[in-house]
Parts: sequence; structure tokens; C-alpha cells
Amino acid sequence: MLKSVFLAFIFITGYSGIASATTWSVGPGKLHKKPSAVAAFVKNGDTVLIDAGIYSQDVCLWRAHHLYLSGVGGKAHLKAEGKAYGQKAIWVIQGDPP
Repeated sequence: MLKSVFLAFIFITGYSGIASATTWSVGPGKLHKKPSAVAAFVKNGDTVLIDAGIYSQDVCLWRAHHLYLSGVGGKAHLKAEGKAYGQKAIWVIQGDPP
């Protein structure tokens, strides 16, 4: 009986037990101006949409798994200008790919 009630709950509510992914928008005219502004907040399965533009000295670490990063309206140019995260790269990606 309890199993039937639980299955009915899942069917009616659409509950999947998985937190929904967030889409983050990044760009000069957005709340988050640079990709590094959201890097610490993204969770597994999130999407980061990065507006076309030049992002200078914006280095960061991406830890989330199955993260989708995409340019919007053209290319996002990442200019290191001598900066590197952990003396490695502009972006260091530790999460598993999508």
C-alpha cells in the first residue's frame, strides 16, 4: 500500500528526486559580469551561457560535473594577460564532462 501511495505521489507531482539544474547568464550587461562570478556557485548539471565579449584576466576553477558552458551571440574571448588559475590555465576544469 505504501509503495502504491509513493508511486502515485511521484506520478502526480512529477517529482524526480533530483534537484533541477540552473541556467546562469554571464556578460557585460548581466548581473554576473564575468564567468568567474558564477564558477563557485554552479552545481552539477548546470548551464552557463556566456555573452560574446572580451573577458580579461578572468581566471577560475570549475568543479561541477556535467557542466555545460556555451557562448551566446558570438565568441567569448578569454584574455589571460599573464593571469592563470593555480598557475595552470585561464580555466581549470575538475568536473566530469556532460
